[in-house]
Amino acid sequence: MKDFVITCTSTCDMNPYYLRQHNIYYVSFYYYLDDNKYYDDFFKEHSVSEYYTKIKTCNVKTSQPDPEQYRDLWNKLIEQGNDILHIEMDSGISGAVNSALIAKSLVEEINKDAKIYIVDSLTASAGYGLMLDKICVYRNKYNDIDKVYEYAEKLRHDINVVFIVENLDQLIKGGRLSKVAGGIGKILNVVPILHVDDNGKLESIKKSRGLNNAMDELIGIISQNIIDNDKVIVAHSNCLDNAKTMVSKIKEKFPNIIISNEEITNVGTVIGGHTGEGAIVVAYEGKGRV
Repeated sequence: MKDFVITCTSTCDMNPYYLRQHNIYYVSFYYYLDDNKYYDDFFKEHSVSEYYTKIKTCNVKTSQPDPEQYRDLWNKLIEQGNDILHIEMDSGISGAVNSALIAKSLVEEINKDAKIYIVDSLTASAGYGLMLDKICVYRNKYNDIDKVYEYAEKLRHDINVVFIVENLDQLIKGGRLSKVAGGIGKILNVVPILHVDDNGKLESIKKSRGLNNAMDELIGIISQNIIDNDKVIVAHSNCLDNAKTMVSKIKEKFPNIIISNEEITNVGTVIGGHTGEGAIVVAYEGKGRV
């Protein structure tokens, strides 16, 4: 049986040390501040605080990897004797899965015997990272690419991502929230609660008055289907103290939940460019999605 490696993109929002430790290779998205192009590089180019300060005044755009980026990485890994299991960012949010499929065709033209599986994760950020973590655990048990691929295809429908956005400025700026609705929301201190549905689309669930109420509402939402003795990952966009408060609330409600310091991560430049500062993302495995 050939060895295989797991690949992903930078929008998993995991610590790059974690990716290296688990032998996961990634392809980077891009972000633009005004007309300047940068790799989504886990805040190597700009620190977390610097990035979230810059997007308040810069025009922000993001773009998916080119097929050639996947091709170059996969060719290298295949030359080393590996098959590829690629977990891709949610197709409901990004077209990156199409780039990956194009790259798969390019690679297979040259490497006829290569086995490349592509899984549309139907999730992003902390949910994407949690899915990778669980796939790694399963890989360590079985080390069979076909079994792990089947597991990943099933798992993706049980990974839940629920998040709140305290600061509406970036949503208004990016056109995802009208100026009128956003202005009213800011006056009334409205904090929207959203999730990624089973088709990978962003969907608003509730609107709360104030951050603390939103956190309590989020706890109520995840109570519907969370597995109480499992791992949860919490990501934040430059609001670590709020993320820690969210973690405390989760642990109080679900004392058997596992959230270590490593499971509190940064929302990366791509997702954060759309949510802005003040987003808190909670990812967990449930019985289906809420």
